[in-house]
Order: sequence, then structure tokens, then C-alpha cells
Amino acid sequence: MNKIIFNGNYCRETKFYSVLSLPCSKIFICFIMQFVLIGYDAKDAKALDRRMAARPAHVEMAKKLKSEGRVVHAGAMLGDDTQMIGSVVVYNVENRAELDLILQKEPYLLGGVWEKTIIKPFKVADL
Repeated sequence: MNKIIFNGNYCRETKFYSVLSLPCSKIFICFIMQFVLIGYDAKDAKALDRRMAARPAHVEMAKKLKSEGRVVHAGAMLGDDTQMIGSVVVYNVENRAELDLILQKEPYLLGGVWEKTIIKPFKVADL
């Protein structure tokens, strides 16, 4: 499968072949659902330790999803004291079911880093 960015959306190139052995025609299937995840870190005494332990796997997963076009933007939320208090991730996926599959492997969820998450449909502005 080839990955293509088309009009700001992640697309998958699909080939259809003619039964008459004519040249194939290409169509592009664009993933147009975007979601924003806001993850709030737990506040117990071990919360930062869990974040730092899970961080390498979290960043590696985010980089992989970014290279596939399924993460648009991501970053840490900071408190007034500039300490990390959570995360914001914008996903570009086919549907909510695909996002749920991704989140089943999210190290910050598996590691108990985020105590609360909010997920909402989102539209990245074309600026």
C-alpha cells in the first residue's frame, strides 16, 4: 500500500484492474475523520515516574503514526509552572473504530499515565 498526502488528508492508493487486462486505474481513498485526544495526567506521587517510563514507547508510537499520516500534531500540555500535566494528540483516521484500535496500544493509557481522556471529532483548519 502506498501512502499519499492528498489535500491535507491521509490517503491510501488503491488499484483496480480491468478484467480485459487494460491498464489499471487508480483511486484515492482519503481518511477524512480527525479526532483530538486530550489526556490529563494522573496526579499521584508516582505519576511523573509512570510518564517518564512510558514516554519512549509513546514517542516511538507517535512518530510511527505520524509517518503513516495518522497523527497530525501532538504535544505535552503544560501547567502554569511549565510542568507536564497531559497531552494533546490530533489523529487523522478512517473512523472512530480505527482510533479505538490505535488507543488499545497507547503506552500512556496502558501505563496509567493518563487518568482522564477526552476524545472529540476535530477539524484541522486549512491555514
